[in-house]
Amino acid sequence: MLKQMRSRGKMLTFPKCLEIIKNRETKKLGNNTYLVRDGQVFHVRFHKTNILTIDPMSTFTYRTGGWRTVTTKQRLNEYGPVSIYSKSGIWYCTSEKGNWVFQEECVFDFDGYPFSEMVSQEEEQRILNIKKAG
Repeated sequence: MLKQMRSRGKMLTFPKCLEIIKNRETKKLGNNTYLVRDGQVFHVRFHKTNILTIDPMSTFTYRTGGWRTVTTKQRLNEYGPVSIYSKSGIWYCTSEKGNWVFQEECVFDFDGYPFSEMVSQEEEQRILNIKKAG
């Protein structure tokens, strides 16, 4: 899945969020997309949904709020450490550390290693094969 990988040019980190937002509470990042200070964390807010949360340790919590759209995926890819892609309507996360099925509230470190329990793409395929055979 290396073709799914992308450069980290716009990826946010906690120090980069501090630099961008300065003394403000919000900073526009793009169309309907804002960086929002919320106590000790930052959110990337797309419309009214906090799609990415960055904490002081630069860990990233992903969520869609049920809005699994092309643009939501694009914003997550733009500012987070893993690449999100879809195949046959299923969303996946990929990094140099592996491939996983996307889940709401999944948490990754700066290098794209999951902190939350994730189902690998290979495990998902094994489960689907068992269901088809049964």
